[in-house]
Amino acid sequence: MAQQHRILEASTLSAALSKSSALRAVLEEHRSVRNRSIEKVGPVMKGRLVATNKRLGVPRREGERKASNLAVSNCDGSFYIVNVKIGGQSLPVIIDTGSSDLWVDSSLCDGTCTSSSISRYDASRSSTFRPVEATKSDFHIEYMDDTIVKGTLGFETLRLGDIEITNQVFAQASSVINNTKLCNEVGLLGLGLGEISSQNFPALLSNLKEQQITMFSLYLTDHNDYQLFMNKTTDIAHPIPGPPPASAESEFTVGGVNPKRYRNCLRWHELGQFRAKGKAFKGYWDFALDGVKVGSTEIPSSSLAMVDSGTTLSISSRETVGRIAKKLGVKCFVCTDSVEDFLEEVQCDDPFGYDFAATYCSETESSTSLTFVADGKSYHLTSSELFREIEVDSHSPICTLNLEGVPGFPGWLLGMNFLRKYYTVFDFGRKRLGFAEATTNSATVCKADSSYFIHDIPDDAKTITSTPSASPTSYYTPTPHYATSSNKDVSGALSGFVFFVAGSFAGFLFVGFFCVGLAIGYRQQARAPTTKGYLQVRTTDPEECTREVELSPLR
Repeated sequence: MAQQHRILEASTLSAALSKSSALRAVLEEHRSVRNRSIEKVGPVMKGRLVATNKRLGVPRREGERKASNLAVSNCDGSFYIVNVKIGGQSLPVIIDTGSSDLWVDSSLCDGTCTSSSISRYDASRSSTFRPVEATKSDFHIEYMDDTIVKGTLGFETLRLGDIEITNQVFAQASSVINNTKLCNEVGLLGLGLGEISSQNFPALLSNLKEQQITMFSLYLTDHNDYQLFMNKTTDIAHPIPGPPPASAESEFTVGGVNPKRYRNCLRWHELGQFRAKGKAFKGYWDFALDGVKVGSTEIPSSSLAMVDSGTTLSISSRETVGRIAKKLGVKCFVCTDSVEDFLEEVQCDDPFGYDFAATYCSETESSTSLTFVADGKSYHLTSSELFREIEVDSHSPICTLNLEGVPGFPGWLLGMNFLRKYYTVFDFGRKRLGFAEATTNSATVCKADSSYFIHDIPDDAKTITSTPSASPTSYYTPTPHYATSSNKDVSGALSGFVFFVAGSFAGFLFVGFFCVGLAIGYRQQARAPTTKGYLQVRTTDPEECTREVELSPLR
């Protein structure tokens, strides 16, 4: 009887999902692991040209921190946009901590560029542009979602708020293939370390370091800063393109931290945990985990974690995410060959994985949490970060799981649902990450962090000296689990839409096809630089819904 009830309940959930136009919008925001460029895949990097970027840094007075606080706009939960100035021209670009290149659409763009011609960079309007030597000027990046960016390297004056970087290398894109703009973005600002840059000149962080600027921080909110319009053809809401709104609530702080945006004190973790073929591979914002838990239950997991502002969900191996989904009690579905009923419920820890996980919101417990333990400190994702509610006509609200399992993924990629919960400081001077719980306007400030503040502490501010200790956290030394496990749950609710997963990491390309509803303008297709592995393929053919396969290593 219990089994019959479970089948009936899953069938009801499937039917609700199949009729949900709101689900399509949610899927549009399910941004999985972005594709790295081919030139950055794997631990073997191309020979690097040792170049010096000469400039006159602005001297700072003793005790003065050179910093700038920039407003950041949330593009419908897909990515975050900041306005920078290149050669005096204001350009909205995507913030990406998972790559190190700066490129923008330019006046050289051909018909493949979809940005407005008036919003592109134009070297002829700049007095500070300087071309790169012709033999070293080609810029060409191919992303795993078939996006190809070609252009020409040059040097320019880059302004991040009040901070000016002269002779910053960047690419003028002349061709951007298979990339459709979602908001008004015209390029990408890479904030990764220089080791993962695709070109042989100093990356942005290296140039900032020359000015004694050694950190930046992100305060990301879930407030959507763009108005939406409904596409009558696809019945999907899209942002209205335009300049970043003045009401943007998120922040990108260069050169320090904003103490108003977090509670208690920062907790620090050293970088350099990612190893490939037995060797340390630097360049990512990574740190070591002591353990991962759901509630009080320990989940075997990789000890590696990376934070990435270009990934919406949090990502791990299929096996790890499957175990977590099962423990959380969600229902998992896989695609079937049936034309009438595309979704079939499976166990969440099925070795072949699952395509979609959901449950009724009433069944998500507020006390449910996914905990990451690092250096004895705990970071919790509660139900508000783990689930997203969608409205379903004439049915109870349904919540989707904000975790993604990728076959063979060697660790954790902590995306926007983690970064919105925790104010994050990227210290490239000391090679470390700092976390503290984010808040809109903190009532207290931490004295221990005062040397990083971008402004003085008010005389009447309440101060603390350390983060209050919580109850002792038990943790364990995990054994890496890098491969195939996760349950599969297929729900007829998502018929006709195939979700192509092309996850590239550490030299391997993983491809999967997922049936998850009607074809939509999925951001991975539209946003190649910020997609690290997932691409939509439009189809209504259920036969194209296949299992994941692993392709040969990229050379």
